[in-house]
Amino acid sequence: MTSFQFFDAHYRNLRNPLAPMTWMRRMFEDVANGNPPSLVDLPTGAGKTDLIVIWLIALAWYGHNRSDANPIPRRLVWVVNRRVLVQQVHGMVNELRNTLNESDSDTTRELKRGLQSLDGFGNP
Repeated sequence: MTSFQFFDAHYRNLRNPLAPMTWMRRMFEDVANGNPPSLVDLPTGAGKTDLIVIWLIALAWYGHNRSDANPIPRRLVWVVNRRVLVQQVHGMVNELRNTLNESDSDTTRELKRGLQSLDGFGNP
């Protein structure tokens, strides 16, 4: 499976029924290649909150491909100056956590295995 196929499958699984936008695929490739942005400046409504999903999938991709991939930062720092954005990010993180904990699809299990491989013990 290519990195784009991995990203598309996992994005659709985590953000059903949404599909990733073109900029999201490019951002995933940048992050997966070890070039995460230090600043993301996109207009309102462009889907910036989905950077969390992009990072999570890139981290799982790295977990599956550690011997061939560039390291992905294990922490994502999110700095915003609007309370409503903090609440939006919190809601998305809760949705992602619920999907990872409750879904038993093959795609979710694959994502979880990639993330678990990074803890050094294979634990969730």
